[in-house]
Amino acid sequence: MRRFAFSAFLALLSVFVLSAAMTVTACGDDDDDDDSTYGDDDAADDDASGDDDADDDDAGDDDADVVDVSIEDMTMNPDPVTIAAGQTVRWTNNDSVPHTTTSGEPDAEDGLWDSGTLDTGDSFSHTFDEAGTFIYFCAVHPDTMTGYEVIVEE
Repeated sequence: MRRFAFSAFLALLSVFVLSAAMTVTACGDDDDDDDSTYGDDDAADDDASGDDDADDDDAGDDDADVVDVSIEDMTMNPDPVTIAAGQTVRWTNNDSVPHTTTSGEPDAEDGLWDSGTLDTGDSFSHTFDEAGTFIYFCAVHPDTMTGYEVIVEE
């Protein structure tokens, strides 16, 4: 009887592990219309600049169209970021702890973009097509990393 119980336990554990692995694999961005990308360093990135960032959708973009924001020392730098409509902001986590870049404010996300969790070295890019001021924050640290701005001029 103990052998059967142990075998049943192993079978359930295997199902749990496989389910968890499939869930993690399936958690990618399924919105094909989103201009945002995220992930860790990607060796397959063919960006002519030689940067190993993960914004493959923008890999053909000229570096002049990309403005970099560094996430480090529990802040986003520069802030505010001022760009022209059509330009892309690329956030890179250079900190030793995970962060996000999430549009809106804590408890009031507006759904325009959300990087998901960015580990050290991970990047996320979003292209801003319309003029306006866009507020964002870090969902991992909503009490201290909030009120950042991207100002998009026409």
